[in-house]
Amino acid sequence: SEDDACFANEEQAPQCGSRKNNAAAARASRVLRLVSKALKSSEAAACADAEGFVSITKLMRIRQQLQREAFGSTQAITSAVELDPRAAVRLDKNHRRLRLKTPAELVRSIAELEVEASPGGHVPLGELLSSKHLRSCLRREADPAGFARAALEDKDSAVVVSDNMVMRRPRGLQLQRAAEMLLSDEHLEHDSRLRAKLADCAGGALPLTWLCSRYMDRLGVTPSSGARSAEVSAAELCQALQGSARLDVDSRRLTVRRIQAYQAPAFAASGAAAAPTTAPP
Repeated sequence: SEDDACFANEEQAPQCGSRKNNAAAARASRVLRLVSKALKSSEAAACADAEGFVSITKLMRIRQQLQREAFGSTQAITSAVELDPRAAVRLDKNHRRLRLKTPAELVRSIAELEVEASPGGHVPLGELLSSKHLRSCLRREADPAGFARAALEDKDSAVVVSDNMVMRRPRGLQLQRAAEMLLSDEHLEHDSRLRAKLADCAGGALPLTWLCSRYMDRLGVTPSSGARSAEVSAAELCQALQGSARLDVDSRRLTVRRIQAYQAPAFAASGAAAAPTTAPP
């Protein structure tokens, strides 16, 4: 077989691996282009949900070539999108659905990647705007710099502009943003585990130690083997949420609750989960 011939000796093995990697990358690129074309079609617009997403299975039906290129695999399409975070496609992995990123979302995702790749952790705004990944996105904007600034001032942005430099948000603001996103209506609607936990907590007061241990990747908490690591992370998160207008924290009990009660949609609610998950102020 081709694999046997390729791995006949150790010197040939790396070459074979490189060819396979290149072929996989090329296929992923083709899949991504087909996804983008499918999402721009009138058929996709007709079957998009309220948030503009289209399920991956529907996209494959819309564009048969995409189904063939991905071998009918939703995982292959998911992997192709994840492989290129600069792509103009937004993935909802939990529900296997896709939509095109808005120009503002594209600015934020590319800015975050550029800052992350920068040795100093910051990038001049002018350099970011000259990026080939953003030029086509911003060419229709009368004021590209103003548009980029507005996009990066959004609460969803992990980076900000300060003195014409694009840099990471301060750690406290990153934690606040991540926690507010986790406990937002949009996230809770799709996270049954977190909804159930909130429903079980008296007054919707969620233990911060539980939140940090279960959602460390979303909060950017570094895993630690220390016995008190969750408590340390919870204390840091509690401090970061002191100025939140959406969440209320109890520093003594290390709990957090939504200031505005969450009402589960009819399709997500069941039993106690349908009730408000915060106590009245």
